[in-house]
Formats: sequence, structure tokens, C-alpha cells
Amino acid sequence: MTPKSVLVAVLVVLPAPALAQTIDVTGVWIYTPQIEVHSVADDLTALHLSSVYDRFEPASTDFPIPDASGKCFGAMLIRAGQASGSGNCHIVDGDGDMYISDWIVEGMDADRRTTGRWTLIGGTGKFSGASGGGTFRSGQDVSGAYKNEVTGEMTLN
Repeated sequence: MTPKSVLVAVLVVLPAPALAQTIDVTGVWIYTPQIEVHSVADDLTALHLSSVYDRFEPASTDFPIPDASGKCFGAMLIRAGQASGSGNCHIVDGDGDMYISDWIVEGMDADRRTTGRWTLIGGTGKFSGASGGGTFRSGQDVSGAYKNEVTGEMTLN
């Protein structure tokens, strides 16, 4: 057997490396908030946040993550009209795969919705070894529904 044929035999036997897939995760989470308000002064309020994320409405019709839901939790401080805070989300999809992400509040917009960034930390199944992140805008809309508008990408390995 020649060195070239040995190399070809080895390459045929070895599994091909999995290619990473980057997906757009832009969409809207519909959620039910549970908020404990701790007012200290007119310009100082702490919020204990826990939300049930009932469903995700992706912007893309070919979104590959079915029926996601979960919980997000954390704390936020509003001091002199400026918001800060952080927390985590635990999301499970319809296949039973799950991930943990974190979120960091960077401010509030003119509609008094919280704005910030989120980052994927890790997960199981399709989310094992995944990475990603983006932005969010969260709060009550004019209809009274609670929505978290997210943008960003995830790279699944």
C-alpha cells in the first residue's frame, strides 16, 4: 500500500467534522412577569424579577428551534431614572434541549422598556458547545402584553 492510499483510507474511515450552523434568533418572547418592587426613596427602587417565558415568536419562518419556553430571573436597580441589573434565563425547547443565558441591563428607552444585552452561556443537546448573544428590549407594550424583543445570533456546533 502506498503512502497516498493509506492517507485516503484513513480519511475515509475518520468521521467528517461537524460544521457549525449560525442561526438568527431575532424574535419576540411573550412572558408573564412576577416582580417584587422594593422602593427605598423616590429615586431609588430595587426590583426582584422572575418571569415565565411562555413562547417565542421567531422573525424567521425557518427557525430551527421548536417550541421554546422557560424562566428568567434576576434583579434590577432604578436609581435616579437609570436602570442597571442582571440575571439568567433557563430555556428548554420542544426537543428537550436546554440552555442558560445571562442578561445585563444597559438602560431604559423612551417607552420605559428595559434594554440591554444577552449572552448564551451553555447548554445540552443542540446547545452543547453553542455560543451567541445579542440585544433585548423588554417590557409591557401598548396592549398590556409583556414582550421581550430580542436580536442576535447563535452558533450551534
